Amino acid sequence: MGLNFRIEKLLLWGDNSDMIKKGIFILFILLFQTGCNFDNETRLLNQVEAMLKLPESEIDIARAKLTIDKIINPSVDVDKYLKKIDELVYKASRIKGHRIYKLHAFLYEKGPWNGYEIYRYDYENVLEKSSKSSMLTYYIDTKRGNCVSMPILYYVMAKNFGIQTELATVPRHLIAQTKMGNEWWNIETTHLGLTYEDEMYQKDFLMSKKAIKDGVYLTPVSKKKIIIIMMEQLFLFYEQNKKFELALHVNDLSQEYFPEHFENFANRAGIYRSMALIELGRIGCNVEPTELQRKSLNSLLIQVKRNLQKARSLGHNPWPKKYTETYLKESIARHEQS
Repeated sequence: MGLNFRIEKLLLWGDNSDMIKKGIFILFILLFQTGCNFDNETRLLNQVEAMLKLPESEIDIARAKLTIDKIINPSVDVDKYLKKIDELVYKASRIKGHRIYKLHAFLYEKGPWNGYEIYRYDYENVLEKSSKSSMLTYYIDTKRGNCVSMPILYYVMAKNFGIQTELATVPRHLIAQTKMGNEWWNIETTHLGLTYEDEMYQKDFLMSKKAIKDGVYLTPVSKKKIIIIMMEQLFLFYEQNKKFELALHVNDLSQEYFPEHFENFANRAGIYRSMALIELGRIGCNVEPTELQRKSLNSLLIQVKRNLQKARSLGHNPWPKKYTETYLKESIARHEQS
């Protein structure tokens, strides 16, 4: 109401051109002061969507990741961090040896190139569902990352060195795959860049027989699919902030560009479950729901069931809670011993 009143006052100034110019100027100030500025979040999300429509050769994974980080944290300066990545590549290039050694030494061996501090997994935030460690900016600044930010930086730097490197998924995890000689090797970027056999991932990450048979995991993915994987963090961000429509929109993109990634359906089931819980909270424990409320709740629960069934039909094998807790405890214990 206050803004409308001030606009009316401006219109009463008449046809004087100077007055009109001043009025337009003040109007823009009022728009920003009252929060009616351009939706920066939507603009950035549109940028990411535009990247998905580009040819593979034109997609810049570093820029895509930093743009996603900026949606989550508006203070991120994308161009500044792109320059920082260039600086990291330059420092690594000064190390003597083969280009693969340069990359691994820079990230995982103490030396003047990294201030005698290696890039490590961020065990302090390992229990967080939506961890800041997934942010490429945080990883670059602190040298502490996770199974999203660490393989992404490795991949980006490797590509800068001309190393044949791709990214592949395992359940709840992302790894790099690098060609050394005539063979491709799995690179565990969260553990000093060591190499692991497929069988280890199949066992430790509880891959279903169907997923292994269909080659869902441990197979190089396209740049568009890498963007979709990176957007899972954005999905979690929207879910935690109860921006369910935006979360579902991100999930729609995931299903469009990475339809065989059954985590999409498990994630979607989680959104509908959250919406159902909120609906139950609105109804209350001791109140009989209306027919409209009952239909709404039933519709949400049906969506939960359908999406979980779809995920399992594609090979999704949800981790038991006890296994998840044990895996995390063992990971932290290994870190403390090292």
